[in-house]
Amino acid sequence: MAQANESLDSAIIARNKLDIAREVQLSINIHLLLGITLEGIINEIGERVLDSWTWNELEKVTTPFKWKIVSGLKKGFDPSAEPLQTIIKIQKIRNKIAHPKLESQGSEIIAVSDNGEIKILINGEDKLPEGNLTLYLGYIKLIPEYNARISLTHMIKVLEAINKMKILHNFEKYFEWSDDFLNDMKKLKLKKMNSINKTEN
Repeated sequence: MAQANESLDSAIIARNKLDIAREVQLSINIHLLLGITLEGIINEIGERVLDSWTWNELEKVTTPFKWKIVSGLKKGFDPSAEPLQTIIKIQKIRNKIAHPKLESQGSEIIAVSDNGEIKILINGEDKLPEGNLTLYLGYIKLIPEYNARISLTHMIKVLEAINKMKILHNFEKYFEWSDDFLNDMKKLKLKKMNSINKTEN
């Protein structure tokens, strides 16, 4: 989680510099780290609260299912609600990153000028922004999923899931760090990028 936090800090810096490639790269890293965190946390708690036979059997299943079982099938860990929805989503994102499939990233070009103007170029007749340009091809479909704003939202939800589980099993002393991270995350506010609102969630 500390590495995810460092990557988020760097992603925010990249966002402020309009360095789309770096922001996407760091956001992908954050999501991989969140997947690892969710699995590591539930493995640690599961080994402590379940007998060895049950844990050995459970260790083979998906991370969201481990969270459901280790929660003791409590009402607050329903797959149709938080925090389990976020855990399921993060696992899907992590699997998509770890096991990529060939897919088109689109032909749109994002043009970013050195004065901060952003324009999405659909065809060769679009007017370019003024100034020196950085052009990004293949990012139009990545930005909605992998940006600092979405990463921050997912980090907050993951930390809320960890807090819910640690309270459920009275493990606050083992995961005191999660409160500090969550408090810091909740203070951050990131706006949508004005010219790519259509693509960024």
